[in-house]
Amino acid sequence: MFYDESGIAVAPTVSNGNPSPLLTTLGSHQSLTLYTPSLDGFPDGFRGSAIITVAGGAGGVVGISNNVNYDVRGDGSSAFSLIQVAPLELVTSQQ
Repeated sequence: MFYDESGIAVAPTVSNGNPSPLLTTLGSHQSLTLYTPSLDGFPDGFRGSAIITVAGGAGGVVGISNNVNYDVRGDGSSAFSLIQVAPLELVTSQQ
């Protein structure tokens, strides 16, 4: 799922207000290149994030995001690594 800077899910992973995640199946040692400019529905000038969910199987997922700003002369690029975080659990106390 893709989210804007406010944390709101956006196209192409939302359709008519409903979640519509991009789904793929990868075997052992397979890779996937997701070139976001080729996806329909991204808002112009999109700035945001993606959440990758492993739905089944065993093993881990490795991810790298390469970002390029073609308006910057020389080298307007950066790279970010995918990190794994534990889901947040909301704990409330009862009085």
